[in-house]
Amino acid sequence: MSITKYEMPEDLAATAYCLFPQDLEDHPLVLFHATPMKNFDAIDADGFKIPNPGAVVPGAGLPSVSFAKRSSASLTHAVTKRHTCPGDYCVFAVRYENLDRHGIKVNTSDIHDYTLEPPPEIIGYCIIPSTYVHR
Repeated sequence: MSITKYEMPEDLAATAYCLFPQDLEDHPLVLFHATPMKNFDAIDADGFKIPNPGAVVPGAGLPSVSFAKRSSASLTHAVTKRHTCPGDYCVFAVRYENLDRHGIKVNTSDIHDYTLEPPPEIIGYCIIPSTYVHR
């Protein structure tokens, strides 16, 4: 299945810094994940992977994959991460069948998925170029 590429809006302030169309941003089962562009091909081919399942040691990696409820939060995360991992970033839009299942922790602005079973469907992406200056 192919995923849709969304162009970064020219006037992000007008979209409240949201990267995707309003129907996706407002959908309760559509969430967003930012990652360095170098991870795009692996995620596109094999989906998301939990970096360190069962991790309990601080700094040993994350035991979940997090997804923001608004793409503006993912954009902010990407821009912040560029300080330690420079380059282009990608924000994926994903759709879950349901958020009320074992392995998902729902928070105010994001969720953490500890199992990825079943995994979310990747429905689109937007590239954040390294030249983008967040204002």
